[in-house]
Amino acid sequence: MYWEDVYELYEFASNLELLEKNEQMKFQFMLHAGSKEAINKWKDIPIPFPDRDWKPPIKPIKRKEEDLLPAFSRHKSTAKMTPEQRERRDYVKKRVEESKLKAAEEQRKYYYGN
Repeated sequence: MYWEDVYELYEFASNLELLEKNEQMKFQFMLHAGSKEAINKWKDIPIPFPDRDWKPPIKPIKRKEEDLLPAFSRHKSTAKMTPEQRERRDYVKKRVEESKLKAAEEQRKYYYGN
């Protein structure tokens, strides 16, 4: 036997074992279900090795035109900034970079020592 045959036999045995277990559990579920609504809640266990050639259907994504942002919209707000806002943005940006460097240095010291 080749390894491919062994693997296919393993797939078949795993699926068959699960299908038998699924049937037993479904039978027990139907026995103990108190109403038709409860019976309809049964879901089969997914088999571990589905068909190799199966591909899920691709659903097209439907979007509205207004949901899509125009290209480079984030740059429009910076172009309209006043000099004070631009200065504040640069200050905050510099502080964020400094805090990142500080956190990286703290982490380096924690893991590697001095």
